[in-house]
Amino acid sequence: MPSFPRPAAVRCPPGWAVVASVVTLAAGLRAAAVGRWAGEVAVDVDMYRSLAANLLDGAGYVSPETGTATAFRPPLVPLIYAALGNLHWAILLFQILAGAATAGLTVQLARVLGLNWLGAMLAGAVVACDPILLRYTPRPMTEVTAALLTVALLCRACRVADGSRDRQGARWRGSEDHVIALPDGRGSRGGAALTGVLFGLSALCRPTVWAFGGLWALGWIWDRLRGRAGWRLGWGRLALGAVGVALIVGPWAARNWIVFERPILMTTHGGYTLHLANNEVFYEEIVRGPAGAVWGGGSLSTWQQRTEGAFAVESGVDVRTVRNARFWFPPSVGWRGPSQDIPITQLRAESWSRTSLLQLGPQGWQRAPRPEADWARLTWVDTTGLGLSRDVQVESGPQWFFSPEAEPRRDRWHRDRALEVIQSDPAGFARAVPLRVSRLWSPTPQGPAAEGLPAPVWGAVGGWNVVVFLLAAAGAVRVWRSDRWAAWRPVLLMVVSVTAVHAVYWSNARMRGPIVPAIAVLAAAGACGKRLRGEGETTETEPAPGVGSFGREGNS
Repeated sequence: MPSFPRPAAVRCPPGWAVVASVVTLAAGLRAAAVGRWAGEVAVDVDMYRSLAANLLDGAGYVSPETGTATAFRPPLVPLIYAALGNLHWAILLFQILAGAATAGLTVQLARVLGLNWLGAMLAGAVVACDPILLRYTPRPMTEVTAALLTVALLCRACRVADGSRDRQGARWRGSEDHVIALPDGRGSRGGAALTGVLFGLSALCRPTVWAFGGLWALGWIWDRLRGRAGWRLGWGRLALGAVGVALIVGPWAARNWIVFERPILMTTHGGYTLHLANNEVFYEEIVRGPAGAVWGGGSLSTWQQRTEGAFAVESGVDVRTVRNARFWFPPSVGWRGPSQDIPITQLRAESWSRTSLLQLGPQGWQRAPRPEADWARLTWVDTTGLGLSRDVQVESGPQWFFSPEAEPRRDRWHRDRALEVIQSDPAGFARAVPLRVSRLWSPTPQGPAAEGLPAPVWGAVGGWNVVVFLLAAAGAVRVWRSDRWAAWRPVLLMVVSVTAVHAVYWSNARMRGPIVPAIAVLAAAGACGKRLRGEGETTETEPAPGVGSFGREGNS
């Protein structure tokens, strides 16, 4: 069986030179990307910068659209941007440095996994040159930060223990190759907590890491069911790791419990992404549509508007528009502020212009809200297309619809609608799964990401990714057959977990950004082949008791 011992006999550049060259390459390419697309830092597609602005203004973690408390987006990136003052240059500098650090840590991850410096340099170069991480460096999104946290977590999860001993003090044969102390080489208890902290930070950046945590826990149990570790061992460091996770994720869950009356560990975004990937329109136009079809444009916007309207109607909300509302509430002289939420009784008691009342129908205002409505939201809208907000949109319905409580209810509504579609059309779901996986692992840009991209660049990106993917597949086979497979297990689980999540939820190539370091080390293992083996082979042994846990079992 192939093995990956520490290759002391292979002549490679000094470690500092490899790390420095990879970090310099990554920083230079990212600086070039920032220079090319610097203006995109102001394009706040996912509202992370708007959330940061609300934090800086003292409004709290509230939605830029409704002004109410939100958990729609994970909080780590907005908190980082707020700490940077939400300044363009500071965010761009952070993105460059985070990308360079990701490449440097990938070199360290490769060394932890037993690759020599040549393989480590190749892994770092793959991350430094990755098209997705480069393209999203100027954008205020989560890919760059998530990739950094992922490689840091994997460095802790895969670190090989040097000098492991069993409970009687005898040295394990082959321990340099097989015993994993996830926190660090000595299996320290502080390192176990740090592993939990890194996991928690990853969860507050990209909640999909919880799937990796679930598979990791199953691996921990599997080792014990197979007799590779005792059930009484390892609980101390496992508990410390859990404490680390709780210290980071706990405040977020507690805040959500206070605001939404439920301890939301992740976000209120999951139901929407599940529904986005599993609905009648997507199945009909994309899954059963022509090959290569991409959902977007008018069809997607229409679906979003229709589903939001359906949720409002099922919640007992009525939406009307009052034309030329020059005299409105509050104040009657011409309020022009943001949306106003008021009790329906107060709204009915206000003085209305005769024109506005007549436009609501012969019975005046009493016809606008539903009888059970007890709250209303007033929003100035522009129906002229001239930039003049002279009309007012009136949404009336139950008070919870205009409170933070509406967000988790909307999330559950989307989830339930998606499950209904899956149950009613299992054949469509079965066809959608491989389609979503293919979109996640698409080597070439698709849809809006490919718009305006020159054909040579499009082909170069595709060619680069095809080579990396083929090498990574070969590397996965090698490590699976290697006597060091246990050390690589967190890397494999990370790739499998992300793929499994996006086989069901919405997916595109951007979603694989956080696992680029994992792909890179697998590609390096596949590319370097026998040159990584050094002079000798180690004796094949069973995985040591520490495999898959938060630390070395024998000391807990």
